[in-house]
Amino acid sequence: MMNELPNTDVSAMEPMDDAELEAIIGQDLTDAVSYVDSDLSPIRARGTEYYRGDKFGNEEDGRSQVVAMEVRDTVSAMMPSLMRVFFSSENVVEFVPEGPEDVAFAKQATDYGRCAKGSKDPSHSVLHTFLCCEGGHCDIKNTPAKSDKASFKHQ
Repeated sequence: MMNELPNTDVSAMEPMDDAELEAIIGQDLTDAVSYVDSDLSPIRARGTEYYRGDKFGNEEDGRSQVVAMEVRDTVSAMMPSLMRVFFSSENVVEFVPEGPEDVAFAKQATDYGRCAKGSKDPSHSVLHTFLCCEGGHCDIKNTPAKSDKASFKHQ
């Protein structure tokens, strides 16, 4: 038959084994990292240069070298107020259970959010990065299942 459509009946499909699923997810992660590195990072780097007021490199003697820094000044002035809005409550995030079986998990996730906002809290850096389009990001690294601590690394 010409132009036969693929079978989309889920019940007729063979189950996927763990190795195949792992390969698909691994490729998706690789694609995501590649997208960040190749597409987003140059844009973020350029935004950071603008934010810092770096020279463009095409300046000419005898011409104006003025660089307007209003965006940086405005972000710096707003940062304390934004920090109060986003991070002043005891729980930065609060997970709400959908049913009685979710109560323990919701409490644990909320506690994790509070713990993550501990002494090595990168909140200011993350918020600043978000507002300023810098190339950094915050990684939340899972610790062993029975640990009540989280580690953060700002890159």
